[in-house]
Amino acid sequence: MTLSRDLYSQLIALANEAANRSDWATAHRYAADAVRWCREHLERRHPELANALVRLAYAESALENPPVMEVRRRVQWGFAVHLREAVSIRRKTLGKHHPAVAEALLQLATTLYQRRSFAESVQPYREYLTIVRATAGKKHPAVAATLGALAVAHHSQSEPEKAERLYRRALGIWAAYPDHPEAATTFSNYGQLRFARGDFAAAREAFGQALSIRRAALGEAPPAVVSDLLNLAAAARMMRAFRDSARLYREALALQQSMVGVAHPAIADTLHWLGLSLVADGCAEEAMEAMCAAVAVDRQCWNVVDTGSNPTERRQLAYGMIRRSQALVMLVFENFQGRPERVAEAFEALVMRKEITLTLARPTLRSAEPESALAAQAFGVTAGKGRTRPSLCRRSSRPRLRSVGGSRRAHPAVAGTRGSAGA
Repeated sequence: MTLSRDLYSQLIALANEAANRSDWATAHRYAADAVRWCREHLERRHPELANALVRLAYAESALENPPVMEVRRRVQWGFAVHLREAVSIRRKTLGKHHPAVAEALLQLATTLYQRRSFAESVQPYREYLTIVRATAGKKHPAVAATLGALAVAHHSQSEPEKAERLYRRALGIWAAYPDHPEAATTFSNYGQLRFARGDFAAAREAFGQALSIRRAALGEAPPAVVSDLLNLAAAARMMRAFRDSARLYREALALQQSMVGVAHPAIADTLHWLGLSLVADGCAEEAMEAMCAAVAVDRQCWNVVDTGSNPTERRQLAYGMIRRSQALVMLVFENFQGRPERVAEAFEALVMRKEITLTLARPTLRSAEPESALAAQAFGVTAGKGRTRPSLCRRSSRPRLRSVGGSRRAHPAVAGTRGSAGA
């Protein structure tokens, strides 16, 4: 048994070592072997089996394509099945309010949340919330963070009224912790709810609160600060505060360039929205410079992107490029038709747009389509009917909000959970 136990310890060490270097396939293999060892040598409800299951679930959730399992005629994520078994074992052996039970429930909820299984994440979040309230009190920051995560889950299921109530309860708790970094996540997500419901003033206030908290707690560098700046700029633009919007886009752009350089799709997108704010503020020349810069960045990104890269990412980049090149063409059409150099830039954008559209093999555009028809489509003109496309300044052109940290509305305790699960 001693030699066998040594084998288990080696499997755990190898799994942890692979996880530390982000080799999740290897970590998953060793973690699965450790679970098999536990099932063969330990009792069915042994606490060490629960630990091994948590470790296996952590490795599985980090895989690009996590395995699925069929349980009771229902297909489920493998990591969810393992974590539910771990929760059951820990409840029976340690008690229903033990911190280890709460840890496994939080890992289950946040992992489902990250995989956009919002409906499934609600129940483990509620069970975790019950434990935290019982052990730490109803006004603990973890309660506020979990209420915020539940609000996001309901918002993502098109239940804005439930989300609104949960956000208000969470923000009521955060009022006692005004400088807590995790409060910024709740404010930012609440701002997205208000933005989606058309209450741009409330969204702007919430994004401003999130930005103030993050700057005070984290400084200027974190990507979340850039996300808050972009969201705040979007809300200002929807309120027709175009000068403030342009200022915020410039501020975000400077931070983005310091993080990712100048040739990145995010830079092109920010330049695009900066251009739209400037043209709406009557600064057509500055808008033209920003939009030309956006198209130039797009061209650089497209030239270096690998055709064998992720097809979804490549397609998203292409659609963004088409949208930005069309905006440039419309800007020239509305403001610079008498400027040959500007018309030439618009024509180059048209050519790029056509190349990308053909690359995507969109059925609406054939290679035999005449250039005049392409130009008419890009300029928003139908022969004999005049301009059919909306103006660049029109308020309905709504910018896309940025989620914090790249993964939309991530629960603030995710990072801590991953660290403890992988230990």
